[in-house]
Order: sequence, then structure tokens, then C-alpha cells
Amino acid sequence: MAHVVATATCVTAGPDGNRVRLTQGVVWNADDPMVLYRPDLFRALEEGDRTSRRPVEQATAAPGEVKRGPGRPRKKVD
Repeated sequence: MAHVVATATCVTAGPDGNRVRLTQGVVWNADDPMVLYRPDLFRALEEGDRTSRRPVEQATAAPGEVKRGPGRPRKKVD
């Protein structure tokens, strides 16, 4: 399945007349009705676009790993 990327952040009318919010850099399916209706607001997804995403942070600690979130600093034991 081919994908495209929105080139602008805007609100525009879709093929059915409803408002559609586009955000620059968001990936859409190339066969989406909005993409077919307004191809001028999208560009082809390139291989470099897929690898330029930031890595996803692991939300929970792995077994045996200690994760401390923001908060009070640890007390120093004298």
C-alpha cells in the first residue's frame, strides 16, 4: 500500500464538504478519498521519511530495571 505525507498544516473541505484538519508531516494512505480529492496538499512518502522518526520511549521498566520519574530527589543518608 502506498503512502503520502501532508505538506501543510491547514483546515480544508473534503470531498463530502466536511472540514478536514491536515497536519504537516502526517502520513496518509495514498488511496484515501481526501488525498485523491486534494493531491496538491500531499507528497509521496520517501524512504528517508520512514527512518527519520524519533524512537519510541519504553513506558514501563523492563524486568530488573529501575526507572525513576520526575519528582523528589533521593534523600542522602549520613
